[in-house]
Amino acid sequence: MYVLSVDDTAKTITIKFPGAVSGSYNLSVSTTADGRLDSGSLNLEVIGEITNFSPLEASSAGGTLVTITGRHFSTVLTDNPVTLGGAGSQGNIECTVLTSSDTQITCRIVTPTAG
Repeated sequence: MYVLSVDDTAKTITIKFPGAVSGSYNLSVSTTADGRLDSGSLNLEVIGEITNFSPLEASSAGGTLVTITGRHFSTVLTDNPVTLGGAGSQGNIECTVLTSSDTQITCRIVTPTAG
C-alpha cells in the first residue's frame, strides 16, 4: 500500500492499494515515529469479479481483442495486468490492456515471439 495523502483535519489517510486476491484481510498500521498503532478493528475487503469474457477461443498467433466484464476494475491501465491461461492451456498468454473502466477491460493478446 502506498500512502497518497494524510488529512489531519478529517483524520483520514488515503492509500493506493496494488491489489490482491479477493477476500478479507486484517490491516496493521504503524509509523516510524510511533510504532504500531491500535488497528484491531481495521479490515480490508477486496472484491473483484469477472462476470464474462469474450471471445472464448482465440488464435495462437496472437492479435485477438479480448473483452473482460465484471466489477471493481481500476481505470488506470497499468493497475489491471491481464494474463490468460489456466488448466489445459499451453502456458500463460500476455494480453496488453488497451482500455479499462470499473466494469470492463479490453486487451489484445500479445503476438508470440519466434524462439
